[in-house]
Amino acid sequence: MSDVRTLSLSETVLTLSAALDLVSPLLVNHHRRVAYLAATLAHEAGLPPNRQHDVVLAGLLHDVGAFSLQERMDTLHFELQYPQTHAERGYLLLKTFTPLGTIADYVRYHHQRWDERDSLPGPIPPESLLLHLADRVAVLLRDDEPVLNQVGGITASILKHGGNMFSPELVEAFQAVSKREYVWLDVTSPGIETIIQEKLARTEVALPSSALAELSRLFGRIIDFRSSFTALHSNGVAAIAERIAQLHGFTQEECTLLRIAGNLHDLGKLSVPRELLEKRQGLTPADHNIIKTHSYYTYQVLSPLRGFDSIRNWAAFHHERPDGNGYPFHVKDDAFDQGCRIVALADVFTALTENRPYRPGMAPEAVRRELKAMGTRMQLDQQLMAAVNDCFDDLTVTCLSAKEQALSEYLRFRGAFDSWSRQGKA
Repeated sequence: MSDVRTLSLSETVLTLSAALDLVSPLLVNHHRRVAYLAATLAHEAGLPPNRQHDVVLAGLLHDVGAFSLQERMDTLHFELQYPQTHAERGYLLLKTFTPLGTIADYVRYHHQRWDERDSLPGPIPPESLLLHLADRVAVLLRDDEPVLNQVGGITASILKHGGNMFSPELVEAFQAVSKREYVWLDVTSPGIETIIQEKLARTEVALPSSALAELSRLFGRIIDFRSSFTALHSNGVAAIAERIAQLHGFTQEECTLLRIAGNLHDLGKLSVPRELLEKRQGLTPADHNIIKTHSYYTYQVLSPLRGFDSIRNWAAFHHERPDGNGYPFHVKDDAFDQGCRIVALADVFTALTENRPYRPGMAPEAVRRELKAMGTRMQLDQQLMAAVNDCFDDLTVTCLSAKEQALSEYLRFRGAFDSWSRQGKA
């Protein structure tokens, strides 16, 4: 069984950050670059180590509330309209996990202009202003020219906006670090993740094992809340997987780990544009090919986590089949173990009950018939399917309860965001 107790908060945040930047090649490493620049500026500005650590985590997640591809691409413009919209969403998501409550405040105001800071009812965290500067420096970086040739132009752009867009004190700190060649070479290095890990290791924050399931639920919300059609999905998969494991006599630890895998199974779907998830006229073969990549990315994004191999496989293999004809790895036999088969079944069970843009959700008896047919076709494990058939009513209640919980969370999230929007802050 995986030993997940050694995981740290920074490791898991780095994992989520990597997934967030998969949506476009133009965004690869954006969160890491902002995190590195924020760390460098925070050190130059004299922030204590714990606040430097937090600003790195905030940099790694600052655009977590940008739900659509268009929103993410818009953030690459140096001056953009309505930037606070995705920042507010990010705040609302991150504050639900207590260890990230502080950085949620940093993310909330990471597009706040210096000369408009007094327009808000309360003080702006200095870390937010620092993130804003780091983010805008990052968007000025280009990959088509040697970075040291860009330093003069980037520095001139930042100096031009000192005292209006950016804090004069932070611009002064930026001027100091901009003269150090290694900073620019680090921020554009292919090894930037390792560089950030070294910075975080100096002030590591251990993640208690009891918090891992809660953190995975946050991941599930970030994955699912991008669209009303997927808003309930991961919580349903997690609950069904855990319940099947309980009914099959798994230990409490194994049941919890399967719940975590259920929450994380669609992590790679952050690489799929929301516009595709909400397409109403049906998916083309080209669309299907894009969507089929998501479980591959779930595997790749989770792979760096120490002691996470079993959870990674259970999460990433949810579109594999017992006969080896699933995707994208075509695993079978021992590689497609009982945990993988449980999550795969839980994913199908939950998906069949859900409304999608192109079809309504199925009634319980229709779900039962479809699952049985899939077991007969070796698309799901036959023995597991037979056992599930015996406890189908129990699982139906579990699924309904999980969906009600997720719906309550989603409506609370939407309600808070809509209330903020009505106040004219968007």
